[in-house]
Amino acid sequence: MFSPTLALGSFAVTAAIVAGGALYMHHKGYTEGVAEVQAKWDTDINARAVDAAKRTAEIAQDFEATKRAKDATIATITSRLNDTLSKLRIARTATRLSSVAAANCAGATGAELSGPDAAFLAGFAARAERQRADLAACYEEVNAVRQRFSAGNAAVSAAP
Repeated sequence: MFSPTLALGSFAVTAAIVAGGALYMHHKGYTEGVAEVQAKWDTDINARAVDAAKRTAEIAQDFEATKRAKDATIATITSRLNDTLSKLRIARTATRLSSVAAANCAGATGAELSGPDAAFLAGFAARAERQRADLAACYEEVNAVRQRFSAGNAAVSAAP
């Protein structure tokens, strides 16, 4: 015989088992999903950290190369200044033009410039060249960093 109480009880037990299974599967899927998303996040963050470290090392190498080139340029400037100053000392001991010949001399060669004035102008020109070399090195480094970060940001943006 058919008992409605038994049928209702069987239905309730079956519904409870199905609901419990569904909740368990939902919980299992949720925790596995969280772990999967966390793993992807960690992988992405680690990849970005490695990329940033690599770019930082490349920038440091570029900076060192730029600094060596700038230092070589400044050494050349200093050498030229020292050479010019030594030539000025030699030129001061050489014979000078007579006052009549100096007055008739066309063009300014600096031959009649006083020693301290000539040394000042040579030093001033050397300082200006050093500053120009520093500025050029600064621009070169800023452009290199900007270029590396632009390329790196484009690569990061293209990542899925």
